[in-house]
Amino acid sequence: MTLLKNWKYHVFTIAYFISIIFFFLTFKKLIYVEIYSKIHLNLYIFELFFCAFLLYIISNIVIYFIERFSLKQIFNFKNIALTIGIMLILHVILQIMLWPFLFYAQNLLVGSEARFEFTASQTFDKRLVNYFYFLFISINWLVFIYAYKIYQSKQEDLKQKLSIEKNLKEANLNTLKGQINPHFIFNSLNNIRGLVQENPAKSKEMITRISELLRSSLLSGKTNFVTIEQELETVENFLEISKIQYEDRLQFQMDISSETKSIQIPPMIVQMLVENAVKHGISILKNGGEINIKTFLNNNNFHIIVKNTGSISQHESSTKIGLKNIEERLKLLFDDKANFKLSEENNEVTAEIIINQDHFTI
Repeated sequence: MTLLKNWKYHVFTIAYFISIIFFFLTFKKLIYVEIYSKIHLNLYIFELFFCAFLLYIISNIVIYFIERFSLKQIFNFKNIALTIGIMLILHVILQIMLWPFLFYAQNLLVGSEARFEFTASQTFDKRLVNYFYFLFISINWLVFIYAYKIYQSKQEDLKQKLSIEKNLKEANLNTLKGQINPHFIFNSLNNIRGLVQENPAKSKEMITRISELLRSSLLSGKTNFVTIEQELETVENFLEISKIQYEDRLQFQMDISSETKSIQIPPMIVQMLVENAVKHGISILKNGGEINIKTFLNNNNFHIIVKNTGSISQHESSTKIGLKNIEERLKLLFDDKANFKLSEENNEVTAEIIINQDHFTI
């Protein structure tokens, strides 16, 4: 919004000119005028508001000129000099208009009852003094305006910077969001094809689960958060489909605290951990293994734990990239209020996500 369309600017400008002219005008009259009559007060009020009105008109012309430039162009030395030059010319016009109006106002309000303060042609010295007097008031006003424009420019820069950071953050999040591995889908469809004749009901169930899994993957690109309950439905679909291939070699258990089901987390983040556990843990073990998923609240922290049979040394470089992506997503969304840890103990790998309570919603 430009200043000319901002009512606060007009209130400030009018109040400033009236108050500063009131001060100087009263000071001058207390020194040079010995006695005031009621009619003199009328002239005083007219002079006060008329001078304020003229300065207000000049200020709006100057503002109209200033706001033709962008915030960056306003502070160009050439444009500042041009603005001051326009103000000097406008004040010359003000002096030309001022004295005749005050002279006629004096005749109308005072007449011959009191000593005249104004004549139709004031001396050059007095006009020059008044020129710089009004110019001083306008220059001070202009300083306020430039100070506001500097503040506005900094706010605009900050807003633009935050917008860029937000867009970059969203772009990074979209890049890092987990997606279902296409190879997993192809392998699963091939496995289901083998079930069609053998177990039609089971194959129908698996096709439904793949459909739900793909839907979850697509929706993950449109939102930054899902509930734990929604995320675990995706995980369960993934594990049930995986069991077609691994059969009894893949076992899983879930221990989900009821108070955590509505907590919101980044989509596909648990699924990525589980997929990693299956691909680089269970699948390479002759006898397979077990995956345990647990969620709970402890003090002010929300914990997600995924354990699987295996060892960290079995993880490939691609896995490390996937885990790094999880860390980056957590940092972008929660800053330093979320942690990701990977550890190994007794032939069991534990991946744990900890999110501070202040940074998740229930």
